[in-house]
Amino acid sequence: GGGSAVTNNVTGRIVAVSKTKSLDEHIRRASLASVFLDTRLYNAHTLAVDMLWAGVPLVTHPDTAFASRVSTSLLLASRQT
Repeated sequence: GGGSAVTNNVTGRIVAVSKTKSLDEHIRRASLASVFLDTRLYNAHTLAVDMLWAGVPLVTHPDTAFASRVSTSLLLASRQT
């Protein structure tokens, strides 16, 4: 395991979701992503919700701290597990 995306044959594009003028535009841009990879120690909170609203699959790995279990809770609440 480990290594860079290149050495692991990961291809595709990265979609950076930044500030927009409207929520609709933000969700539209977010929907361009194929998957949202969450961080382990401190999960996404509002951004994870936005990605789910955009229909983007969310991959997360819960840890023991509250901040690392938020996305799992969102997935369970939205019945997407």
